[in-house]
Amino acid sequence: FVFPHLPLPHYWKRDAAQQKISETYMTEIARRRETGDIDENRDLIDSLLVNSTYKDGVKMTDQEIANLLIGVLMGGQHTSATTSAWFLLHLAEKPQLQDELYQEVLNALSGKGGNLDDLSYEDLQQMPLVNNTIKETLRLHMPLHSIFRKVVSPLVVPNTKYIVPRGHHVLVSPGYAHTNERFY
Repeated sequence: FVFPHLPLPHYWKRDAAQQKISETYMTEIARRRETGDIDENRDLIDSLLVNSTYKDGVKMTDQEIANLLIGVLMGGQHTSATTSAWFLLHLAEKPQLQDELYQEVLNALSGKGGNLDDLSYEDLQQMPLVNNTIKETLRLHMPLHSIFRKVVSPLVVPNTKYIVPRGHHVLVSPGYAHTNERFY
C-alpha cells in the first residue's frame, strides 16, 4: 500500500479486480439509465443516479459513481465485517457480558416494543455498555492496520529533536498506540 504502482503480481490482481467491479457497476448504471428503471429510494445506486452533484453544481459522471460505489462496498465490508467478527468472538468468550448486553438492549428498546426496525442513533446512546464494548473491540482490533498521511506543515515529533518536513509522508500504526501500556 505504500508503493501501490510497483509491478507486483498481487497489485496486478488488485487492479484486475477493481476493473471487473467497475465494469459491473458501469453496466448496471447504463442499464438503469437506458430503461429508466431508477427509483431514488430503492438503493444506493439509484440514489446516486438521482442525487450525485458536487457542491459546485457539477453532476458526477457514471465512472465517478461507480468508483464511489466501489469505495462504499470495500470500505463498509472491510471495517464492518472485521469489527463484527471480533466483537462476536470476544462476546462468545464472555457469557456474563452477553447477558448484560442483552438486558441493556431490552431496557433501551422497551419503550419501542422491542422494534429494531426503527433503531436510531439516539437509541444507541442509551446503551453505554454496547457502545463501550464496540469501542473496546475497535481499540483492540482496529480494521485499519496503518494510516498513511502527507505532512502539510512541519511536524515536530514530541520529546525528540526530529521534525518531519512539509511534503513528506508519515505512516502510523493505531494498533501499536491502542495496545501500548503507556496509553492504555
